[in-house]
Amino acid sequence: MLLFTPDTITIKRLVTGAKDQYGNVTKSWQDITTVQGQVQPNSTNENNQASGQNVQTTYKVFLPAGVDVQPSDRFGWNGLTFEVDGDPDYWPGHTEAIALVYRGA
Repeated sequence: MLLFTPDTITIKRLVTGAKDQYGNVTKSWQDITTVQGQVQPNSTNENNQASGQNVQTTYKVFLPAGVDVQPSDRFGWNGLTFEVDGDPDYWPGHTEAIALVYRGA
């Protein structure tokens, strides 16, 4: 059971199959469902390399119990797209996943 005001989260599923002009299989993510959940900041890391600066932020995403989340899924929330990082945890009262977002060069 989620205790805070829920966030609207779109779950995006990986779709493959089409090939580009070079014969490479393309990847895209299709919206499969929208649910109410909770998105909480977890950690952030800054990487300063010669090629530029980028920031990786991880979030904990709490979803209702029984929501199907796969490691290759993405989440859409608040104008951002997150990559699911690893296997989600399925608890009796909710589903929990770690998600990453990258910003910068």
